[in-house]
Amino acid sequence: MMVASSVLFTTFSRPILQYPFAPDRTSASRRASIMDSFIQYLLDRSRLEVSLIRITGATEDSCVITVECRLTKTGPISSTMSSMAIELTFNGFCFAKMRLPEVKTSIWGTQVTVRDQRLEILDKAIFKAYLRRVIVDDDTNFQLENGHCTVTALGVKAHCNYCLDLPIRGMMGPKASVASLEREGEDITMVVAIENPSPVEIDHGMTLFELRNGEGASMVELRGNLQIVRGTSECTLRGKLMAGGKTPPSRARLVGVCAEGSSLCRETASYFDVGLDMKPEFVDVFQREP
Repeated sequence: MMVASSVLFTTFSRPILQYPFAPDRTSASRRASIMDSFIQYLLDRSRLEVSLIRITGATEDSCVITVECRLTKTGPISSTMSSMAIELTFNGFCFAKMRLPEVKTSIWGTQVTVRDQRLEILDKAIFKAYLRRVIVDDDTNFQLENGHCTVTALGVKAHCNYCLDLPIRGMMGPKASVASLEREGEDITMVVAIENPSPVEIDHGMTLFELRNGEGASMVELRGNLQIVRGTSECTLRGKLMAGGKTPPSRARLVGVCAEGSSLCRETASYFDVGLDMKPEFVDVFQREP
């Protein structure tokens, strides 16, 4: 395809190239408007590849977030994008606002990091709905919206509105397995290995669990520090056999009841509901006399 006939050239470049030859035909404000549109066109086609979203320090109405991502597809022209406040939205509703740092773009991509920023949660229901999707589903997304910024390129400053959809891989459950199981009297210590393929990490803090059989009956009440991180991690849970608790079958469920305290994660811990294969040696632990 000839460059002169491309949509990008006919829409943006040709009018700009006409300026030196016909300065009286286009006002300065019109030239600025076309430059804003040109930069906005490039910005709208950029991508943020997220490698980490870490959520910690949750309170009743806020949390601390760290984000690591790479800004790509910003075009062949290097530019500087100003720092900006931007809305985080899910299903069309804003649940928080975050400040992005100044970014110098490159044709090779640019690393963007937001480190330990405390976010006020503006809509708790939407935030919890998003976390549920992250924990349970295979894939989800959220949006960056209404990020008013200036972009400087080739000595020209353009005023832009940064909006972007961010697809995120979910935790898919997450998947879990029993790494070890020990018993002393009525006391149970269980180490659970958690597989998290998502870039999202969530620190729930001390969390209450129930180990349930296939019929949904609770066999053991457990407590442990639930920190879901990228890749493989282990969570050590301690608790007691419940009176009248049945011997688990070859497969049981580990269900989050709630996180301790009154943080935003108190309810989201209940989204942790995973199946566990109980090896014969683990079943024997429950069948032994105390």
